[in-house]
Amino acid sequence: MQAMDFAIIKERIYIRTAELAGLPLDGVGPHTTLEGIGLDSSDAVLLALEIEELVGAEVDVGVFLRFPTVGEAMDELARTYAPLVSKT
Repeated sequence: MQAMDFAIIKERIYIRTAELAGLPLDGVGPHTTLEGIGLDSSDAVLLALEIEELVGAEVDVGVFLRFPTVGEAMDELARTYAPLVSKT
């Protein structure tokens, strides 16, 4: 996989989260909770799989359950996976 900027990955996850919830993109932001937009652990698995495809590494689905908002989960994922994404 080619290196990808983590900001692009974040954008894709916001888009995918909105799609899963049936919301417009502006309906999902850093303070959005998955539960608050009607998503559950099955949707968290789908989001984790999407990130795995993008970063080329296994992603702990629990990050979406441990961190209450999409933004907090993405910040944690950035800390964990940005080094993988930025490798050339």
